[in-house]
Amino acid sequence: MEIRRNNGSSYSFEGPLMLKDIKNTSGIYAIIDHRFNGKFYLLDVGESGELQKRLTTHDRKDQWEKKQQGYIEFYIHYTPYITKEDRLQIEHGIRAYYGNENLCGER
Repeated sequence: MEIRRNNGSSYSFEGPLMLKDIKNTSGIYAIIDHRFNGKFYLLDVGESGELQKRLTTHDRKDQWEKKQQGYIEFYIHYTPYITKEDRLQIEHGIRAYYGNENLCGER
């Protein structure tokens, strides 16, 4: 799945993945609401140095569940060679493109 950023670039995300199949390494995650009409809606985006751990214990799961109208899917863009600051820039760019006010969590 391609997910865009506010500077016009896009990133390829692997998925949908089950939590058990997500590597516990660094990357960007996208929480997608796959609706029954076949459309996909971005619920949340974030970054972590330990993706599987972060998603397993995520503090915004309840927000995803309140907003979902279909079923939640996990998509991952692994970033083993970039810094946390670079991951944050990607996250903020994606949030800016999709409208931070439309996504779970505040940045």
